[in-house]
Amino acid sequence: MVPPLKALLFETPYEKKLNRPQISLELRCIFSREGGAEVSFWIFQGNPTMFRVDDYLRDNFADRKPIAWLSKQFSADMEIGDIVFIWRAKGRKYIPGIVAKGEIVSRPSDIGYLVEDYWVSKTNLKEGLRVRIKLSDVRLSPEEGMLTRNFLEKTVGLEKLSILQFCQSTNFVVTEAQAELIEKLWREAAM
Repeated sequence: MVPPLKALLFETPYEKKLNRPQISLELRCIFSREGGAEVSFWIFQGNPTMFRVDDYLRDNFADRKPIAWLSKQFSADMEIGDIVFIWRAKGRKYIPGIVAKGEIVSRPSDIGYLVEDYWVSKTNLKEGLRVRIKLSDVRLSPEEGMLTRNFLEKTVGLEKLSILQFCQSTNFVVTEAQAELIEKLWREAAM
């Protein structure tokens, strides 16, 4: 059993001055692949005006099926075991932010249009490499514990989160320090 994240974080005087927690060895082991290779962290964005993000996540999470997501940027860097936070972009009636978490379970490949039924219009279908992601959690509203864009923008340590700087992509790199903080916030939002 993994102890609560708060118990695993510790700060050096330098890290405390920067308001950036240092991660403990125990948690670093959680965030590593078999064999000890470091895990990368990503934000994958979906636009609800083009793709029925909520339905896709809800349906596949309920059925325990891996989802497929475009890997348009950085696909050569994506590995099995990497952690992905799914970001829902702003739509007409949607609050933007992190709505799901999962783990990459396949390398990027051309696996076709597995999700045609979820595109708002067939003209929006996107070709390209995709990874499969095994979802571990889905939270589609603030009441369920999603991390809203507004909340993340105000969080010390996430000011330079790439999706908050430039949101016109599908895949975004998340630094280890940012991932640790997002993971902490995600766990706290579930309580």
